[in-house]
Amino acid sequence: MPEQIIVEIPPEESKPEDGKESGDKEKRQKYTIEVILDPNEDAFRQVCEIEKESFPEKVQSSPEDLKEVLENKDGIHLFIKDEAGEIAGNILSLRQNQEYKDLKKFDPDITNDKDALYVESVAIRPQKQGMAAFKNAWQALVEEAKSQHYKKIAMHARVSTGFSEALQKRYNAKFVRRLQNWYNFGEPFDYLEIEIPEDNIEKQK
Repeated sequence: MPEQIIVEIPPEESKPEDGKESGDKEKRQKYTIEVILDPNEDAFRQVCEIEKESFPEKVQSSPEDLKEVLENKDGIHLFIKDEAGEIAGNILSLRQNQEYKDLKKFDPDITNDKDALYVESVAIRPQKQGMAAFKNAWQALVEEAKSQHYKKIAMHARVSTGFSEALQKRYNAKFVRRLQNWYNFGEPFDYLEIEIPEDNIEKQK
């Protein structure tokens, strides 16, 4: 069975129109971050479904590419599940040097780095999107990467959605360069690197 890490995600407290915080506390939500160790056909189907729901067609990865990454044993792949057991999203990643030849076609400056975990996809269903779910999934990814002795996490992050900016501001992601037409998607992506520290990756506020 896949390893499971249970994390509790407190929902954002609602505020009335007058700006005062409500005294009523909503029920805390529990999300399960599941490390996919032995993907089956259902896992593959879910990944493809989430990809289609989460991104416009022009920036979606092909089913063939998703399957190749999901079946990579050196990668770290996570499912985010809600309390009902429904899969809300996933993170797929693999060792950067295993993706090096394909990445270099569109990013000539990419390095053949075996110590970097390259994030291929972060996809969360639209109705479940929010920084809370992502934050806990990302922390689980960092912990798994540390346990497997990766030194950093790297990715090409979409600019138009604000994802690249959020990673830089909240998670100490280092901006390295911008690719104006990443993978012929017709829009810019930023190549980011995040060193894996000993303490929590998110900035203290």
